[in-house]
Amino acid sequence: MNEQYLTVFSNIQPKDILSYLKRFGTVEKIGDYMGVSTVYEVAGNRFLIPNNTSLDDYPDAIEDVIRKISRIEKTSFDSILDVLELASVDILSFRNVCDETSDGTIPLWQCQKFVQGASDMVSAIACSASNHKRCYSGKKPQEAEDFFHRVKFGQTKIGSFIINLRCPIEPEFNITSLEDEEPYINRVLPLLDKALTESSRLASEALAKDDISELLIHPELGLSSNFYDALAQLYESTEKSRFTIKTNPAINRKRPFVPKEHCFNGEYIECFQVASKQIKESEPAPDQTVFGPVINIDQRPESEFKSVTIRDITGAKTRDIVICLKDEDYDKLYQNFKNDCIRVVGTIQSARGKKAKIVDYSSLEIILAEV
Repeated sequence: MNEQYLTVFSNIQPKDILSYLKRFGTVEKIGDYMGVSTVYEVAGNRFLIPNNTSLDDYPDAIEDVIRKISRIEKTSFDSILDVLELASVDILSFRNVCDETSDGTIPLWQCQKFVQGASDMVSAIACSASNHKRCYSGKKPQEAEDFFHRVKFGQTKIGSFIINLRCPIEPEFNITSLEDEEPYINRVLPLLDKALTESSRLASEALAKDDISELLIHPELGLSSNFYDALAQLYESTEKSRFTIKTNPAINRKRPFVPKEHCFNGEYIECFQVASKQIKESEPAPDQTVFGPVINIDQRPESEFKSVTIRDITGAKTRDIVICLKDEDYDKLYQNFKNDCIRVVGTIQSARGKKAKIVDYSSLEIILAEV
């Protein structure tokens, strides 16, 4: 056994084998063998499976089990090994179908767009699985960031140009009823499946009615401006041909979803682009951090609100921003405004002919002037 296969066999877990055997029918435990292995039976066939991976001959035992499955199933040894190696991984396949990719290659500039579109798609749906928003223009939810950094780029396959993204799942969690919520990490791919289905359906209805309003109001389905932008980016990478997205659920899923292959051409792309634009225009700007010295303090009693103006130095060019203060902050910090800088995190509003201002802020700090 070469070293490559030895590593693969060592990483296959007993539960991975049992999950695979369930495709043949109900798996029954027959008994223990010498305290280190267990005999299971399914569809009249018996399998001796080690209880843990620490046994010296564990790789050899796993190889024997896979070869037996291969004979029974009449499937190649390597194809079974491929499935078991990725037992706790959902595979998300993006296929670029155009003349340039017919030989399984893709021009580099085109590949950059295609990979970026796939990356943006995963990021968008990971955010939607965390919380239901129509636009993610600022900081992403932390669990979405964590999930995104665990997704791996798999090997490409011949056939137009296909990239496979490996999305990990959590196979170990308790289910006591159908209402039990799955771990966040297991909800991402089913939500993507739903978003791809519903976006096409709603776009079809939008074209028939000449009304895209339904495309704007369903963040719970994973439909965000980020999702629509990713679809448009993927389409552009095909040089206006078509692309497909296929979900392949991990065999260790306790609640497997039925995979589908979703195909997109240019029919609905304009709808998606218009929907994305309208969502962005209607959503508030994300919070920004501004920092700088105070250049004016407005303390007139008749003012609508108390404020200070700072010279923001966080960008390439300085700009003056009015900070509309909460009464308690103004009263507490007034003496410090005169000599020090302030750092504010909030939403900047701009109006033609007027200074930019922050009315709603989440934090405000006094910083020593020499910092």
